[in-house]
Amino acid sequence: MLPRSAVAPHAPSEQRRGVWGRAMQRDKHGRTVADLEKKNGPAAPRADAPFCQTNDHRVATKAGRARYKLRQQTVEPVFGIIKEAMGFRRFSMRGLTKVSLEWTLVVLAYNLKRLFGMGARLTVA
Repeated sequence: MLPRSAVAPHAPSEQRRGVWGRAMQRDKHGRTVADLEKKNGPAAPRADAPFCQTNDHRVATKAGRARYKLRQQTVEPVFGIIKEAMGFRRFSMRGLTKVSLEWTLVVLAYNLKRLFGMGARLTVA
């Protein structure tokens, strides 16, 4: 058994959660008009800052928020449509090769369904 002095104390809760389990920070309530009109962004983190702080800085800037917002319109809705509208929640096959083939078929069905909905004309090659 280790002596009590050798055991590291618990880290703050935001460090214990890990990098990927972090929620986005909320803005304070009661901001004034002057606070809203400020154009300067947050101070850049140190070069040796942990990933959490660097990522927080990226999302806190105007350009970072715009890039983060692109996720909503690019990839994530596709997975939601495949799960909800098409009902694909679980792979039937086992093994990487078979699962890759099954995923290819699911994505092919999604793309064909989307092309049909857009009114695209498919020609036989």
